[in-house]
Order: sequence, then structure tokens, then C-alpha cells
Amino acid sequence: RTPFYSIGSASKPIPLSEIEVKLSNPLASGDGIRLGYRTNLTDSFTTIRTIDFATDGAVQEINTSFGITVESGIQLEIALTTGGSTASPELKEILIR
Repeated sequence: RTPFYSIGSASKPIPLSEIEVKLSNPLASGDGIRLGYRTNLTDSFTTIRTIDFATDGAVQEINTSFGITVESGIQLEIALTTGGSTASPELKEILIR
């Protein structure tokens, strides 16, 4: 989980349209990533997208439509999973725009 980042306000909301995740290495068999967010610290995380090797292949960069407007702040949750035979995927960079 990231820290809770204060961005936007009721008078100046911030639209976010895309999230880009870069990994140090491509996904391997059994690997997966679940991307989620919340806009306050009391809500549950909403899943943006789940990426896994079986569906998406050996990707190293993931671009996903996001489509929310933030009026106070945001916290991201990136859950990395592995099939057990390899090390977990390593997160290199997250960009939201």
C-alpha cells in the first residue's frame, strides 16, 4: 500500500484517467498483480484491474484506464502474487495521470 496522498479538493477535483505499472522483470508463470485504490482511509479498496500471467502473458508494463475524480486524496494498493516457484514480481514504478 502507498501512503494516503492528499490531492484535489471539492473546489478543484483532480481527474485520473490512467494507471501505469512497471515491473523490474516480466511476469512469470503463476505471477499476478491486483491494482486497487480508495479515496479515504475508512473505505475498502476498489479493484481497478487484476493482471496475471495466464491471461496477460509475460508483461512488464501495464497501462489501465482508471476514470475517477479525486476530491481529497488517494491510496493505492498493489498486491503482487506468485505461483510459488519463483520470487514475487518486483514493482519498479507506478504512474497515475
